[in-house]
Amino acid sequence: MVQPEPISSITPPAPKSRLIPTRLTDHTTIAPDPTLPRLSSITQDWFPIVSSPANFSLSHFHQACIDMTSHPEHLSTTILRADLIHDIALGESGQDDNELAGFQCHRKIRRRLLPKRKFDWEMTQDCRVYSRPRSQQPVDDELAEHLRSSETDEEGAVILRPDFESLPEVANSKLPYYHPQVVALAFCYIPSTPVATGLEDDEAEGGAEFSSSSATVRIDIIPLPNTDPSQSNKASERIYRSCLRLLGFLHTVGSGMVKGYDKKVFHDLLARKENVQDLYRCLKGKYETDLNDPAHAAHITFVRWMAQEWKEETDPQKHLFEDVAIAAWLIVVWRDMYADSDGKPPGGFVDVGCGNGLLVHLLSSEGYPGYGLDLRARKSWAHYTPQPDLRTQSLDPPALLTADDPPFPINSFLIANHADELTPWIPLFASRTPGAKFLNIPCCHHTLSGRFTALHYTIPQHVLDFDLGPSSDSPSDSNLMTPFFAPAPILSTGRAHAFQLYLAHLTILCGFVPEREALRIPSTKNFGFLGRRRVEGLSDEEVRTNVDGLLKEYGSGWTARIPEGKAGLRKQNGGVHA
Repeated sequence: MVQPEPISSITPPAPKSRLIPTRLTDHTTIAPDPTLPRLSSITQDWFPIVSSPANFSLSHFHQACIDMTSHPEHLSTTILRADLIHDIALGESGQDDNELAGFQCHRKIRRRLLPKRKFDWEMTQDCRVYSRPRSQQPVDDELAEHLRSSETDEEGAVILRPDFESLPEVANSKLPYYHPQVVALAFCYIPSTPVATGLEDDEAEGGAEFSSSSATVRIDIIPLPNTDPSQSNKASERIYRSCLRLLGFLHTVGSGMVKGYDKKVFHDLLARKENVQDLYRCLKGKYETDLNDPAHAAHITFVRWMAQEWKEETDPQKHLFEDVAIAAWLIVVWRDMYADSDGKPPGGFVDVGCGNGLLVHLLSSEGYPGYGLDLRARKSWAHYTPQPDLRTQSLDPPALLTADDPPFPINSFLIANHADELTPWIPLFASRTPGAKFLNIPCCHHTLSGRFTALHYTIPQHVLDFDLGPSSDSPSDSNLMTPFFAPAPILSTGRAHAFQLYLAHLTILCGFVPEREALRIPSTKNFGFLGRRRVEGLSDEEVRTNVDGLLKEYGSGWTARIPEGKAGLRKQNGGVHA
């Protein structure tokens, strides 16, 4: 009989690294802790605000700070993004820029911060990455020698400074709300401090031994001059909260690097984030106009109309944010796809399963011809101005795909946003519509003839052997564009991923390269599949054979629904429905 392992011998789990902040000072009292040297261009001192133990290295610290610099929107919901102006790497040796005495500058970044809110303004900021050997600090000879031989010798700093001269006139030389009200802000990395172990004299003949504590990360600031004394306490609390949030993010990212965090989902692979965000803001601003303004009577109101006139039972703001974002993404992608036709699909767009019709309305209002269809009319359809082309129609995929005429207009672009059981049929529709392309955003898991229930799915190797690599004109790093359906050392599991592989398999059989994008929309079902490129090496005849085989095997499992309302009555009476 196997004896259970004694409790005392079981190794306890490693303690989880967590932020343990220590408030050091407010911004009016210099702390006794050693601070950074004064900047050569500023006569004010640094004030340490908050610190915490850290379990990561200097290189992780620097990388975490660079991540924060690249993506400030992760720190504040009031920041849209940062546009890079320049990024100058100075090499491993760095250079002494005489700005921070004793430190070497390794990298100079200049960025432009863009606000998300209209009443804020953009701001230019300089970011510099520094380090210095800690053994150069005034310590006794024995400790200095230990520091020189230690891997924790270097101290680091990343300094952020707003460029006040570049602020717009509307700012009146004031910093925007989303930025801490400081002249400069520094992220400091202080390596572990060796401490003598306190051996007896006869035991210390070979020299003192040292043990190390954990490293420390700290945030220092240089406050704005001439701060109103009556507001000092309030300002101190706000600055502390801002610094605490920054420190927490830095600690989370640095600790994640130690644990080997590997990013799983990458955005903006098929369309540049900047282009989509700028257009999204433009569309959002356009549809925020007041209905009482005659000049904008043709447009819906972004907030007021949706809140007061929305006729559906679903959340109006969710639908509006989502559909405006999808419209912006589509328009940006179309500009490249259809450059020869003014960025518009030559055959128009077709929203299959358009639901409330809002996406059709938005695209139509922006000058993109097309129509939407659904099984039943929604209450909101009649209230759009101008009136978009929305049709009540039931689709019978097997009948459409075996007819002499193509299912949809030639050179059209099919949109399937949560089209339910029609989702897997979209690639087949596109394959039988000359010149068609599509965006498929799946939600519920359906096969061609029923529910998709598998937890695993494998695409046959002979299908993966086709040329399915990324497009040469992709806006993203080609290393990030490895097809999501390619075999990986660590396979993703779960029904959602299996269903995506199933859709990818169908898409390839229908002659399209499935390009996946994690769309920036307020939905957990945010993966879109773009079918715009044909599979090289797969002839039209082979595609037709593949689709015929799918229809023969699964077509009998489809039951066409009867559309609701007058269109359904016409069909039941033998008439042609819209």
